[in-house]
Amino acid sequence: ISEDITLVVYPDGISEATARDFATGCDLIFDEVEFYAIGARVFLHQVARELNIVLLNCNTVGHRTFCFKFTRDSMTVEEALGVSYERASELEQLVRSDPTSTRGRAAAAEIQTRILRVFVPETPEYSANPLTYNMRRVFDERLEQERRVSIIAPNPIMASGFAANRGLYELLAKHSTLKRNVEEVPPMPGYASLDALRPSESKVVST
Repeated sequence: ISEDITLVVYPDGISEATARDFATGCDLIFDEVEFYAIGARVFLHQVARELNIVLLNCNTVGHRTFCFKFTRDSMTVEEALGVSYERASELEQLVRSDPTSTRGRAAAAEIQTRILRVFVPETPEYSANPLTYNMRRVFDERLEQERRVSIIAPNPIMASGFAANRGLYELLAKHSTLKRNVEEVPPMPGYASLDALRPSESKVVST
């Protein structure tokens, strides 16, 4: 860790009480909000738009990482998820307060559907015979039964490096006059992806 940083910790996480203080003064925000905290995610995005701060979301699925870029003028996370902040907060509260009830399980299933539709636009498949071992089926079953996302150990590091490189470029593009020959991550609903095992499937998608 560099010696010239100040690390500020928010023990209670992102909420209506902390999001504006967290975001104020930022040049860039990385959305790494916990999977089921959909209300906190939506509120953070709303604050970022209000303050005109670019927000990047990077995740990892299989050996692939996806990067999504939200701006004041891009598709909003509410539009992408198809949910209002009020509904998102209700779903999050149900999962937190009563996770084993019928309503809690239904809320978790709804969050899973909405999040995966947006942030996992395609599931990479590495099996030579997907009928025998289908990655998406295994992924969905574990998420439903254990509420855990299957992550291969080195890939969060890959995703972090991918996110850091994209974030560095966003900062340089904002504060430097030097033009760089790079492929930009298109604003939502576009995205970029990087696959460690199938590099030919890495792509930039503009929609």
